[in-house]
Amino acid sequence: MVMLISLDRCRKLLGADAAVSDEELTEIRESLYQLAHVVVSAYTEQHHAVDVGVASEEFEEFLKRLPPEEQEEVEKRAAALVQDKGMCREKAERVAITEYIESQRN
Repeated sequence: MVMLISLDRCRKLLGADAAVSDEELTEIRESLYQLAHVVVSAYTEQHHAVDVGVASEEFEEFLKRLPPEEQEEVEKRAAALVQDKGMCREKAERVAITEYIESQRN
């Protein structure tokens, strides 16, 4: 497991009042990395399972809310992802929506 946070950084995050040995802090850090791995894995699995079944219907609903020129842009992007990147339609639609939303935030 890759350790990204040093013990010194962990101590700073805990604050000056935390009285734990390096060994205890290492165990805590490793446990938190393991917990994070479990949470991220569960989240990824859950959202992948949900996304695959409803992508096309949600894609159409999403497009209805956009101005016509933006609908066409998102549809073209999804089609390009299928054609150029070999993505399945559902994944391409999710990616196209995500890219559109991100572009609107900037």
